[in-house]
Amino acid sequence: MNEGNDENEIVPSTPNGLTTRSVGLVRRGLQDLALSKVTKRVLVADDEEAINEVLTEILSSAGYEVRSTRHPSEVMAVVEAFRPQVALIGLIAPEIDGVKLSEQLSARFPDLKIVLTGETAEEGIFRHLLNKGIACDTLDLPCERNDILDMMKTWVSGSDHVDPITRLRDARHFRIASSIGVDYSKPLVISIELSERAPHRRSLKNESFLRSIGVLLARYARDGFAYRCGETQFAMLLPHASKEEGFTSSTWLMQELKALLNDHNLSDDYFPAISIISLPDDARSIEQVEEAVRGLLAQAKTTETNIALSEPLEPIIRDTWTGLFTERFFMEAFSAEWKRSERNKLTFSLIDVDLGDIDALLGTTREWLRPLLSQMGDTIDTICRRSDVSCHYNLGEFLILLPETTTETACSFAQQLHSRLKETAAHVLSDYRPPLTVSVVTYPVDGTTPVDLIHSLDDAMLLLKNSTRDGVAAANKGILSPL
Repeated sequence: MNEGNDENEIVPSTPNGLTTRSVGLVRRGLQDLALSKVTKRVLVADDEEAINEVLTEILSSAGYEVRSTRHPSEVMAVVEAFRPQVALIGLIAPEIDGVKLSEQLSARFPDLKIVLTGETAEEGIFRHLLNKGIACDTLDLPCERNDILDMMKTWVSGSDHVDPITRLRDARHFRIASSIGVDYSKPLVISIELSERAPHRRSLKNESFLRSIGVLLARYARDGFAYRCGETQFAMLLPHASKEEGFTSSTWLMQELKALLNDHNLSDDYFPAISIISLPDDARSIEQVEEAVRGLLAQAKTTETNIALSEPLEPIIRDTWTGLFTERFFMEAFSAEWKRSERNKLTFSLIDVDLGDIDALLGTTREWLRPLLSQMGDTIDTICRRSDVSCHYNLGEFLILLPETTTETACSFAQQLHSRLKETAAHVLSDYRPPLTVSVVTYPVDGTTPVDLIHSLDDAMLLLKNSTRDGVAAANKGILSPL
């Protein structure tokens, strides 16, 4: 994607939302904000006195009221007394670090915006806090004076506010989000509208419902961002998703949204509609995104699935890297097997294979990635029965559907699979041993719907990643001993 000279053009950027390329979009997003009436209070907290002094001088000279401290034990009391809109946190001290302090501050002061400062503010930490619903950003130091002031204008105005009910970022941030954290050439925008079925529908101000939909969308956003754009409008920005992945995720999301509306007795009043836009293929500016979303949502309301794309997807059955089925084909087979098993009172199992340390793998042996995944696909295909369905789920993950298979049989298969795949990885990567997690769930023991089963599969995978980081686990058996 070319950067160009048009400040409206959507370009990828670093996690730090105020790089040179994004300043134009930030300023544009701030045009309609009344900043002059806002009381501007900022806390600066860093264990290096020189950083405190520089940041305090820059902000004070721009009209901000500033308090500073270099002692972690004083921060909570200063926020309690001073009540700043923004806290610049750079503390890393023996008794507490900046991340823990940010979590404690957010729990006690939910309206406080937090900016983590440092020489290299890590994206992983940033996303960790976002996933907890904490309104935050990162600021690499040293940086330009104007970058700091532009960021403060955005935060003090509330344009990066995280809704305390939904825990989603608000719509004003969405206008600049395409230049925050997007380091992939074709990010995906998924827009959701809860459309009215009748003119006299009930309001969606039910806090329980809004909280539930916030949790749901934040989960589907994965490594991206989720937003609340109005009473009935929501959006997700996915920096690492293809249209095929977006369509599959939207299909599952549609099921969960309908179930959520039904659980809150709102299904007679609203129904979900979803649009999927790939950048820059379908839109190259904020205005084009908004126009495309309006048209696709109108189209989605008239389709059977209530999901619309700018162009129909070509039906691709096999993944070119691994030779296994694509995610979309797998999910259709999964849904069909669930219906068959539900109708005939049968049992089936799912297996997830996750090459957990994929970032380290990409960083050290990128040239071996495709051969590794190709041979892992061959290994999976060789071990699986003819009736099984296996797919390349995403970059370092595979899913396998085992029809009419009990937990015991699936666990035995999973242990053999883990052993064979470790051998495959060792053969391809002679000097590197990535951790490998294999998790197992069974219908109806671990869930009676496809969504429940996927959640149980994720729980089993996280159990491994939070303990051994390598091995086999079943949702109803825990971590299994190796062969």
